Amino acid sequence: MNDRPIGFTGQMMRAILDDKKTQTRRVVKMRARSVQTGKMIDVPVYSVTKRMNEITEQFPTQYFSNDGCLHFCQGQAGDFPMWNNALSCPYGVPGDRLWMKEPWVTERRYDHLPPSKLPKAAKIWYLNDEGDIPEWRGRYRHSRFIPKRFARINLEVTSVRVERVQDIEEGGAIVEGINYWSKSTTFNENYQIVYENYENPKEPFVGDAISSFRTLWDLINNLRGYGWDTNPWVWVVGFVRVNER
Repeated sequence: MNDRPIGFTGQMMRAILDDKKTQTRRVVKMRARSVQTGKMIDVPVYSVTKRMNEITEQFPTQYFSNDGCLHFCQGQAGDFPMWNNALSCPYGVPGDRLWMKEPWVTERRYDHLPPSKLPKAAKIWYLNDEGDIPEWRGRYRHSRFIPKRFARINLEVTSVRVERVQDIEEGGAIVEGINYWSKSTTFNENYQIVYENYENPKEPFVGDAISSFRTLWDLINNLRGYGWDTNPWVWVVGFVRVNER
């Protein structure tokens, strides 16, 4: 079993705490060696999507991910595809653990200490929490610097697969943690399920979880270059919450 860090927005973190979110979609990225520097870098998402589109258009059934990896062919020998490429999911395989990184603060008296030097008994307050700010609160600390021992949420991976983001179904959109509520339509207690519109909260979606997820996806990913319309390949990672700090 391996442990890996993972980050979520504050809204999605609260959905996990409320047991509304049990799945996450993350863009598939490739690692490649830079010609200029010789270092390993993330290949731009559009390059991954473009190359994988070319592969799957040429060999439309020649990829699979039922073992937690993404396998696809880059050529053909006679009538047989050549399986010479595979990507492992960076979020692990079923049974692995993910610990959540989130912005945090500790006691003011420890402001001079780096995270690695903080005592185990140090008080921690997570900025995603609602409520009164503690009087002992010190300086802001970025989520990337939170030590694993202070992570309060641990997840166990239950499933991994790969698909295009637009392949999501209604059930998948709901377990992604989108907000929804019931709305009365008549005086005889008929109700509709209404889903949040993250682009325009004043115009929610009635009975349409996928449209709600689309606006959530774009809110998080559009500026990064892989919005809904680019239809990127994504890792679909299912998980359960196992414990808190």
